[in-house]
Amino acid sequence: MYLFTSLLFYLFHLSPSLEIEDQCKTCRVLSTTFIEGLLKTENLHFGGGNTDWEEKKLGKFKTSETRFVEIMEHICHGDEKDERFKCHSLAETHEELLEDWFYNRQETDPNLEAFLCVEKLAYCCDFGYYGSECSPCPGIKESGKACFGRGSCDGDGKRSGNGTCSCHLGYSGKLCSNCDSSYFAITQNASFIECHECFDGCGSGCTSAGPRGCNACRSGYKMDEENGCQDVDECKEDELKCQKANEVCVNTPGSYECKCMESYKRTDDGNCELEIEENEEKNGEEEKDEDDDKKDAENMEDGKNELKEETELKKDRDDEREEL
Repeated sequence: MYLFTSLLFYLFHLSPSLEIEDQCKTCRVLSTTFIEGLLKTENLHFGGGNTDWEEKKLGKFKTSETRFVEIMEHICHGDEKDERFKCHSLAETHEELLEDWFYNRQETDPNLEAFLCVEKLAYCCDFGYYGSECSPCPGIKESGKACFGRGSCDGDGKRSGNGTCSCHLGYSGKLCSNCDSSYFAITQNASFIECHECFDGCGSGCTSAGPRGCNACRSGYKMDEENGCQDVDECKEDELKCQKANEVCVNTPGSYECKCMESYKRTDDGNCELEIEENEEKNGEEEKDEDDDKKDAENMEDGKNELKEETELKKDRDDEREEL
């Protein structure tokens, strides 16, 4: 079984489909679940009842083989079967590194992920660094955050990528140091900028919040000298907007909608028809059902009366026979 597992891992390890990012992900799962096991067992002991004697004879439980085995039995848990297999294979291949960290480096080098995945196996980089040489992402040294916290760095934490910044919503530029065209800076200095979205009615950027901050107005709004961009009520314009029968015009921010009048509904062909017709038809069907139920009840009652009459007639005949 051990030989078969090792062979599978060997084939898996050499497969070109195993990307660097997959190796990094698997290594992080391994280190994370190992630390979870470490935390779960930190208050345990050998279980013999005499902790002082056990530690004198068997050594500290904290760095005991018993604890290591307990942790290893519960690593690599997760929902994905393939990921669990990769994780166990990686743990089996590099068990000596895990033992070295567990027995010798917990105190001096407490970050297992950095020790195993970054330093020893070189599958990952520390977060804020990218590529084969773990180069710093833009902004990480200046602000402590990749792309100054305003974007994501390509390859962040991996041995891949090119380190370019993909800016968060509202930011633009190589270092995400500018506000996007529909945003404005509410706070800005040499190393920091915070952008907020312009008013919805602005058409070409803004300098401050609200309608008065717009440089110009978008379609459906008009510039007012005192109040800035104000919504145009298209339904009050001379041109009739909704021309189909039984339609009404409803103003919306920057536009309008044509809706059916009350008690009407839009049909598949786009017209507005009375909903009451459907209700009347439904009421008619209900009345018909009531009539049918009434007739059934009357027929049942008639049947009962006929049965009663026959029973009484039979009784009278029987009485006459007895008298004879």
